[in-house]
This record gives sequence, structure tokens and C-alpha cells, in this order.
Amino acid sequence: MLFRSPVNAFNDAILRLARQSHFTGQPAGRLLAVIGVKGGVGASHLALNLAWSYSRDPEAGNVTLVDLDLYSGDQAVLMDLDHKRDISDVSINYDRMDAVFIDSLLTEAGPGMRLLAAPSDPVAAEEVKPEHVARALDHLLDSNSLVVLDLPSRLDEVSLLALDRADAVLVVVEPTVVGLAGARRFMSLSSRLGHAPEKIHVILNRDGAKGCLSQSDVQ
Repeated sequence: MLFRSPVNAFNDAILRLARQSHFTGQPAGRLLAVIGVKGGVGASHLALNLAWSYSRDPEAGNVTLVDLDLYSGDQAVLMDLDHKRDISDVSINYDRMDAVFIDSLLTEAGPGMRLLAAPSDPVAAEEVKPEHVARALDHLLDSNSLVVLDLPSRLDEVSLLALDRADAVLVVVEPTVVGLAGARRFMSLSSRLGHAPEKIHVILNRDGAKGCLSQSDVQ
């Protein structure tokens, strides 16, 4: 599916996607991953805006934004939040991880919205493994109606796990030759990983900006 951003219809479509119910026996929450095909295309801002928009809906439940850009995540900076704990704590305390512990790692970002921040220390980030993140996501999905993952453009083991676990993946692309080439590479990788095509949604950001291809060229 292809969306052009930013438009109100786009936000509405994505939020409807996030609210779709799980099949019986699945966790209560939906898992939405956002990734840019390269840095600087607006993926982090999109992840933040989606989480914030969802939390403003009085009919929606709680939402948690998880910054999985372990080495350079800046969601806390974007929201001007001072956080004492971050996702690196899940590796240190893996054996005692439960819902109460995960809740203690979250920073309030507003009514109905919380952040699990990226590590402040790159050395600590090295210790965060896929199994740590998988268990943390299990607890978050039990206590939130939506969990939004902000992923780095450079894939690692943690982000590959996140892509596998996500109910939907938003791939943010600039409509440039380089951007579209990156999108093709990502779609090829996604296919090889066995992701269903309907799970991947390509977002054209900055459509119409100087240096970008026209809509006819993109199509």
C-alpha cells in the first residue's frame, strides 16, 4: 500500500490500521513499526506523530512509543523528556523482567502516551539482544492498545525481530532516485524474510519538495 504524507487522510488510514482487532488468542495490543530507508527521511517524526495522534483519541487505549534506534535514538530529545531509565535496563534485569518492571522503565510523554527511550550509553546498547526486546514487547502489548516502534534505517538483529513481530510496517521514503532504490531493496528483503505483502506500507514523505520526483515518475 502506498501513502503520501503529510495529509489528514493518511493519518486517519494509519490510525484505523492500528485499531484493527487481533485474532482471538493474540495479545491485546497492536504492534506498528516505522522505518526509513535511510536516515533523515522523517521516520522518527512520523512514529512520534502517530503515537501522539493515537493517544489523543478518547476511544483509544494507552500507547507506548519504543525507540529501537539503540545507538542514536532521539525520541526523548524530540519530546524534551528527561528519562532516568531506558531500554538497556531490560538486558541488565532480564531474569526479573515482568509487567511491573517494564512499567517502571517508561517515561510519561502525555495523557495516555509513554516512551521507552533508547540507551543513553552506546556501551549499554551493545548488551540489548533480540530476546530481551521480545520479552519486553510481550509485556507492552498486554498493557497497551498500540505499541509504536521507531526503528533505525540500518538493520540489526533487534530491528529484524521487530519487523517480524510487527502487525504492520511503515516504510518511509523520499521520492528521489536514491530513496526509491532503497525502497526496492527493503521490499526485496522483506519478501525474502517471508513478510506478507499487505503488512508493508510505503510512505512517500516530502512529496513535491525540491529535488523530488514527480508523482508520475514514482508510479
